[in-house]
Amino acid sequence: MDDRDQPDLNDFSEGSDDSDTEASETSDHLRGIMYARVSSQKQAEEGNSIEGQVEALSKIAENQDINLIDDPAIDEGKTGTNLDRSGIRRVCYYARKDHIDVLLVDGISRLGRTAAETLYLIHVLQNDFGIKLLTGQGEIDTSEIDGLIQATFRSLNAEMETEYQSRSATRNKVQKFLNKESWKASGQSVPIGFKPKDNDWIEVDSTEFDIAQEMFDLFRTTKNYSETLREINNRYENELNSEIKYSKIRSYLKNPVYIGRPTITTNTDQFEKNKQTVSDPSLQIISKKLFEKVQKIIDEIHCKNSTSDSTTDVDSAVEEFGLTTVLNSSPVVKLICQDCGGEFRQNGQHEIDGSIKNHNYQCKQCGVQRKWPYVDELDSMRNNTEEESQNNESDEDGDE
Repeated sequence: MDDRDQPDLNDFSEGSDDSDTEASETSDHLRGIMYARVSSQKQAEEGNSIEGQVEALSKIAENQDINLIDDPAIDEGKTGTNLDRSGIRRVCYYARKDHIDVLLVDGISRLGRTAAETLYLIHVLQNDFGIKLLTGQGEIDTSEIDGLIQATFRSLNAEMETEYQSRSATRNKVQKFLNKESWKASGQSVPIGFKPKDNDWIEVDSTEFDIAQEMFDLFRTTKNYSETLREINNRYENELNSEIKYSKIRSYLKNPVYIGRPTITTNTDQFEKNKQTVSDPSLQIISKKLFEKVQKIIDEIHCKNSTSDSTTDVDSAVEEFGLTTVLNSSPVVKLICQDCGGEFRQNGQHEIDGSIKNHNYQCKQCGVQRKWPYVDELDSMRNNTEEESQNNESDEDGDE
């Protein structure tokens, strides 16, 4: 499930005054709108295209004498694992404005592939707005026990199918990496000191071999990311295709590919990182002893800039990362709703990074929800505070 919060159905506001007037002109027929979604071109090619869904739903509307008030609400190339989709917002807008009586959809999996979110959406549409749900398999009425069981079963089945597909894709990706058939499967760019091979793997780049070695030697001596980066970029300005960025230097120094142990990292169901390594001695550039020394320095720097508290909230983040960094990294650090200016309140917490938890916040005024911090905000805080710390400690390094 996406780390970002799902949209509040009551906050959907897509539409205009013109659409209000036009859609309010009712007749004796039930008013409806079709919703169709595909997440990929492959899915469309397998017979579940947008066109196919719309054609089938149009026949249902015609057979049941349903007046379609607008063109179909469509989400093309959109995942069903979250509700933050323009087509869903459009459906909910019409429901909230009392412009439709019926929602036509090919199947529950088209609405969503996360059971809790999908069932909640159906519950709100049916119980709060009185919308009838028609699928290619017939009507689903969750106010009846049979309909609720049917909706729950189909939602869970869609979620399990998505999880299976995701795990299968991950397994295939990992296997390709372990077989040295795809470097791209790791999600990493090719590190300094290496270049792509014809078989989608990598090999040592003789023109950057010395640069990679000196990068580790410099960091072992300086114990400073910024100084190491500055020296490498200055010394090898002509040899490098482009300047090495600060965001890359730490990932290079932590990468065991430099000792011939390329590693792929995947996430488990518990949001913990799982690493798998393949042995490839042809990729070794530095000694294992030097690599271990560098890792020890990195751990020391990390410990210096971290706290032992396993839960991250505003106060602890400010204490750990500094007020300026937190303000620059997270737009809601003041816990003020960006939509209405209302005050946020805590509403549960979630694990986002192994030992780190974040809080869910809900606006007291408009009800909008969001997590704080997001994973990208947490990473940004870490990167920024690490850079600031390295700059500040440069004087201390000179005294040692």
